[in-house]
Amino acid sequence: MRLQQTRIRTTFVVSLVTPPVYAAIAWQAWSRGVAWVAAGCLIGLALSLATAWRARRATAEWRPPRVITAFLVVFLGALVFTGYADGVGAAWLVCAPPLALLILGTRVGTIVTAAMFAILAIGFTDASMVTTRTASADFRLRLAIAYVIIAATCVAYSVATDWYGRRLREANQEIESLRALLTMCAHCKRVRVEGEWSTIERFLDREKQLRFSHGICDHCATEHYPELQRDPSSAAAGEDVTPSP
Repeated sequence: MRLQQTRIRTTFVVSLVTPPVYAAIAWQAWSRGVAWVAAGCLIGLALSLATAWRARRATAEWRPPRVITAFLVVFLGALVFTGYADGVGAAWLVCAPPLALLILGTRVGTIVTAAMFAILAIGFTDASMVTTRTASADFRLRLAIAYVIIAATCVAYSVATDWYGRRLREANQEIESLRALLTMCAHCKRVRVEGEWSTIERFLDREKQLRFSHGICDHCATEHYPELQRDPSSAAAGEDVTPSP
């Protein structure tokens, strides 16, 4: 649950921080006459605000924002393949691994990270791509190495976090199971709670807010008070038989 809340808060913060970035890139693209990049940034801005709104109202039924994730994969892939800003636009791909893994979780985040690396590899190695002609070989190599290092670190951290999270949940369940065990005296039937022995009536009154009334069951009435015989009509009515003092 704590990890889920962290993902929700991260999604909310990132979704609020990215709109100014989208706006700046859109203005820059519009100034350069690249209308499709400007339009894509405006779409991303709208999706970010919508995602922030969903995260603000999120509950335990929160689902990762897959719509904006799919959009970013397509949009960043287009930036790589078209060589926007002389290939420098591809540098935004290094932001994909940490955000994808933290927001989407290990499984989906790893898939998105691998997909972005595939896009990066194709865009940087295929001679027919614009990026291979506009970006220098040194820049492409350094960016690819940086992406691999960041992705590997984030995947390892996410896997370790999930593993420790499972261990923590198992430990909490074991602790709750141990707390559910109640030590009872085999002779007097008192129970031990936090080192103190008390009657079962007192324990239930304190822990469960239950009140007791006393009667005599049929077995005890027959064994200890054989002179008391229950009337059949009283037994049918379910009345308790209590001996007179």
